[in-house]
Amino acid sequence: MNRLALPTILCSAFLLCANPSDSGELRDPPPLPSGGSGVARPLEPAIDAPARVGEAPTALRAGAPTPLAAAGGASDAPRLAFDGIINTTVSITPPDTHIAVGRGYGSTGRVVMVTNLSAGIWDKHGNPVVSPLSLGSMFGADVFDPKVLYDQHSDRFFIVALEGKSSTPGLSVIHIAVSFDGAPDDLASDWTFLSGSAVTTVGGTSTWADYPGIGADASALFVTTNLFTFTASAFKGMKIRVFDKADLLAGIYGYSDLDYDASSIDVATTQPAHVFAATSNGAFYLISRIDASSYRLFAVSGHPSAPTATTNTFPWSGGLYPANDGADQCDQVQPDVATLSARVQSAVYRDGQIWLTLTSDPDEDGETEVVWQQIASNGYPLSNPSVTQAGYLDGTGTDAWTYLPSLNVNAAGDAAIVYTQSSATECPNMYYATRAASDSAGSFRDPIAQRLSDGFYDSFRSDNPDRWGDYAAVVIDPSDDCFWLASEFVWSSTVAGSDWGTHVANVCSYLPVPALPAPYLLGLALSLAFAAAHRYSPRGTSRHPLARMQSSSCARE
Repeated sequence: MNRLALPTILCSAFLLCANPSDSGELRDPPPLPSGGSGVARPLEPAIDAPARVGEAPTALRAGAPTPLAAAGGASDAPRLAFDGIINTTVSITPPDTHIAVGRGYGSTGRVVMVTNLSAGIWDKHGNPVVSPLSLGSMFGADVFDPKVLYDQHSDRFFIVALEGKSSTPGLSVIHIAVSFDGAPDDLASDWTFLSGSAVTTVGGTSTWADYPGIGADASALFVTTNLFTFTASAFKGMKIRVFDKADLLAGIYGYSDLDYDASSIDVATTQPAHVFAATSNGAFYLISRIDASSYRLFAVSGHPSAPTATTNTFPWSGGLYPANDGADQCDQVQPDVATLSARVQSAVYRDGQIWLTLTSDPDEDGETEVVWQQIASNGYPLSNPSVTQAGYLDGTGTDAWTYLPSLNVNAAGDAAIVYTQSSATECPNMYYATRAASDSAGSFRDPIAQRLSDGFYDSFRSDNPDRWGDYAAVVIDPSDDCFWLASEFVWSSTVAGSDWGTHVANVCSYLPVPALPAPYLLGLALSLAFAAAHRYSPRGTSRHPLARMQSSSCARE
């Protein structure tokens, strides 16, 4: 999966090398110091993955995804990793880990993380730019379920957070924070904070908004929520809130709602498919899993102030919803870990394809697997979509559970998935896997155990299964097309009081071509022209006057 190191070729062509800098070229990350919340830490040893990951089921139903198969070796190793926000003093669960990454390199780039506890900003060396700030202090409200998105169309970060639930009758708010630019330095003065009510009447009953999704295209920001009754927290439907991005950038909370009643249309958790570049027909896609054999696709068109949606269901044999939603962990009789199957966890759109991932049980063995799909939009609603390829990650042991994934795909067509794995003998650990666009269909490469937990997870709550997640994140670096992954692990293990931590890793499927200053580009052109006019002698001694000038910085690259 590693591609040709073009900077090395350029180095040889120049016959000199420039030292990389934050102004345009990647540098080797600094050593990872030890420390706690917001401080980079050394990686734990990885769990050895077998050559073959998972056993194929004895029979797969027609159209079901195929199990993970080795596709040319191991996944790409991380080039940088650090621990993010750590929960050690506050009774908050689940963490709801999410990140976004903006433009720029090294100290000029930004990694923004949000959790139910707090938000934080790091540079792309893993150094904290600002200390984590509690989510309540940031928004001035008791908010939950935060998600963050870097929108490459506007060079802005958007954070969504919700307020109000069944315990606060009549109160439901969708908060939006908008950064001033693509490289915020703090969590207060570099943002605009906007909010609007999300209380929605569905079938004559008042509802509140829960579990948001977030995505954008060139003109609009899309936020989805599930709708529950205040009285009994009964599921009533789904909301798509379409924000006019121009209004948000101007400090105006301008939006239109598309609401769906579950009693009249089969809806479930719906994820916006964030758009890289543009869609072929100008529509924005959102997708949900309906049952074991179908999914629902929405296509939203029109100006954000007057959007219209087309929706239908399509066949997808993705396996049963697991009868047991609680994953085994570390020889613990209880609690199990909640997998949140089988809702769609993340979705993105690129080059006519919708990529998504969720937790399900395609081989019907009673243990969840991370399922992924690539769906050709085919210009829907002009033509019906079709599944391009699909697969699942069955874990590195016969009794392993894999769950709570996130997926993304870069411009080259390479993809990465981050997820949690546990079993009766393995604690909940952070894993990821990558694939190249050229790998065989339906496959990812051997996974890597990126961050190991201290032990089992047992929160202060008495739930069984215990809440874990509720989501993770894989995002694309807009400056070099590499992956950034974030998920959780057990920071310290205690009965009825385990602490969670978050972890970030930067993974690249190839060595990016750095941005080169104009003098170097001119030097390259002159050097290549001179080399073409002065061929090397048969004895191997070049007539090129610079040929014997070996720059020591080349060897250090």
